[in-house]
Amino acid sequence: MTVQTIPGILGIQDSDRTFVEGVGQRAVFEATQQYVAWVNEDLARVTNLFIETTTEDHKFRYYLGGDGELQRNSDLGRPGERKIQGSWDVALPLEGFGDALGTSRIDLAYMTLDVYQRNVEAIALRAQNTLRKEILRTLLDNVNYNFADPIRGTLAIKALANQDGTLYPPISGQVTAGEIQRYAESGYATASITDTNNPIKTISRALRSHFGANGARRQRVVLIAPGAQDYVEALLDFEQVNDPNVAKGANSDTVLNEPVSIPGEIIGYANEAYVSVWDWMPANYMIGIDLAAEKPIQMRVDPGYTNLPRGLNLITESENFPLSKSDWQWRFGLGVVNRLNGYVMELGTGGTYTVPTGYSH
Repeated sequence: MTVQTIPGILGIQDSDRTFVEGVGQRAVFEATQQYVAWVNEDLARVTNLFIETTTEDHKFRYYLGGDGELQRNSDLGRPGERKIQGSWDVALPLEGFGDALGTSRIDLAYMTLDVYQRNVEAIALRAQNTLRKEILRTLLDNVNYNFADPIRGTLAIKALANQDGTLYPPISGQVTAGEIQRYAESGYATASITDTNNPIKTISRALRSHFGANGARRQRVVLIAPGAQDYVEALLDFEQVNDPNVAKGANSDTVLNEPVSIPGEIIGYANEAYVSVWDWMPANYMIGIDLAAEKPIQMRVDPGYTNLPRGLNLITESENFPLSKSDWQWRFGLGVVNRLNGYVMELGTGGTYTVPTGYSH
């Protein structure tokens, strides 16, 4: 998260002996709003592997390119008329998330800026955790579901491609559209990852089948849980990262020359894919994403005409005492739009893919 602080915005060096009431609630409130703006920028940066854009639309049709071959015809014949296929309808939920900092008049009188800063940082951390959890829930849940929107009615929310009857453009080397499955169980446990049981190869090839080979550019990434690291590093085709094109970061690593940050720590390459260990991945699950394709998720926000704020916001209820009741609000909803850019693998032997506990809608 951002290294800026509310005392720093106010130009105050020693916050241990500086009280909120001494500075003034209005000044602290305005500094908090500036701090939260930086927090929102950081949230967007560290999640841009997954989220393509924000939209006010609650549902729309998503299009991909065409498929098939030209028709053979004689000099006097005319080809039959065809329409471009490769589209599906998507919808996005919209929900409210919130938090509050409860302070009495006495508490606020004794609260230093240092204590206030720690409270605000805790709320920012919970916002980060919430967004991370919602991203993973959106990708890991393989079941389409209905969202009861109080204004737009029932919306059909889709998962990644899950063989629900939707036809997708043909994979590389084929010309016919068909159903696609982006959720799989490996048939072996994490501890059984070997050169023969290689989940990175399976995931990378599945993404390549729709988005093409990337050669030495390695434009795919596979996110793995910490428990799989030793087994993945033992694969013969694994190359440890020592790449000037990877900029290491505290919370995410950035692939230079690619406009994306990858969460976790990039540990190496395997099968034309970066491999990143992400502490927040559920044990025994992996997610693969193509870096060059449109990202899988879009974020729905309130329409501009509502004048409702976007991102994490501190809401004031009094012009004179804006911090007396510190309410924090964030309204957004995530849904899969590009249903092909993602491949989820469960490392297990149960026979079918199972949504990890706590990630179902």
